[in-house]
Amino acid sequence: MSVFGNYASYYDLLYKDKDYNGEVRYVSALIREINPLAKSLLTLGCGTGKHELLFSEYGFRVEGIDLSEVMIRLAEVNKGKAGKQAQNVKFHRGDIRTIDLHEKFDAVVSLFHVACYQTENEDLIKFIRTAKKHLNKGGIFIFDVWHGPAVLTDRPASRARNAEDEKIKVVRKTEPVMLSEQNVVEVNYNIKITDKISKTTLEINECHRMRYLFRPELKLLLEGEGFELLKSEEWVTKQPPSYETWYVNYIARLTY
Repeated sequence: MSVFGNYASYYDLLYKDKDYNGEVRYVSALIREINPLAKSLLTLGCGTGKHELLFSEYGFRVEGIDLSEVMIRLAEVNKGKAGKQAQNVKFHRGDIRTIDLHEKFDAVVSLFHVACYQTENEDLIKFIRTAKKHLNKGGIFIFDVWHGPAVLTDRPASRARNAEDEKIKVVRKTEPVMLSEQNVVEVNYNIKITDKISKTTLEINECHRMRYLFRPELKLLLEGEGFELLKSEEWVTKQPPSYETWYVNYIARLTY
């Protein structure tokens, strides 16, 4: 996930309209539906810390991990701007496939399709094992993915996203390329950042490789690491996944 390094500084601006609070409310309710006494939470791929700081307001002790040094630095900046409760949140820089904090949590959460960046089976297994080694027995593992049936039905298309504040304007264009034999989409980003004061423009090109996933393969991998797949559902709406559902959330419990 080091691909986020170049434009991490503009990440919050690009996603300023994302409903972080609604997502945290949804995930918090899922966790407490299964374990009403859950108090501690680890996130894999915390980004700039927006979810984590809100989870703390929902009463969780929270720690987050991200590979990007810039993301972690921005998460600390966001933490400094947050309320007193959020000051107990901890952020760690590390690879979510290999890191070991030597701590246990009631829940491990990975949001915004971080699982899809694990494009090889070995990476997915390591990702699941990281969740396992940080969970108490009976702990909850929640993560969302690009839903394979929907990706193949409603193919990725070229898109553009614009965002700006008083200092900069960001224009991001997206060109996807599907690699059918790998179940991977190469998402090619062209990002132009214009400084409104100096009128100078920085251009960045990046490729994010995203794997779309299917319930049978995830169930197999989860069970192989001691998890019981409790359910999968459409992200936030809780509806059953369908051919129109691009984003599906998986909820599993560690059985041993």
